[in-house]
Amino acid sequence: MSARQVDELQSQLGVQLPEWYTSFLFNAPVAMTTTRNGLGPSAQVPANGGLLLNPEQIVRLNRDLWADRETPWMADGSSWPPHVLVIGEDGGGNFAAIDLLASDGRIWWYDHDALEGSLVEIAPNIQVYAEQVIAQFQQNFQLELQKREMNRMRLERKRRARTVDP
Repeated sequence: MSARQVDELQSQLGVQLPEWYTSFLFNAPVAMTTTRNGLGPSAQVPANGGLLLNPEQIVRLNRDLWADRETPWMADGSSWPPHVLVIGEDGGGNFAAIDLLASDGRIWWYDHDALEGSLVEIAPNIQVYAEQVIAQFQQNFQLELQKREMNRMRLERKRRARTVDP
């Protein structure tokens, strides 16, 4: 992400982003945009979900959460806190977030089902979280390769069985 994009992100959100986060956005690992979690056209890269690098996605997601005063997001029934910035998502209503009021750089996870509206620390800093997300995508990719190979072998066994049985 460029400096202009980060400035625009801050302007559109109306917040000052922590230096450690903007530094990460400027220097995100290449693997964030190159590591795929699968082989097909629906395969994703970490920057499209697990740890967002697209300023438009970050703005849209956070604006929607901050504007929603009806949904009791948090355990105490309150709406989404304006000092909690979502930086990633899993596509199922669960979010990775940072606390804009804290200077420690910890990454938090919000799980609307399992955690019942609570934030739980998942990484001590954004670099560790990025490594975790990339590793998960790599693992998912390897699992898909294994599934494809197992399916190929199963089909090959069936083909052989048909040729042996008259």
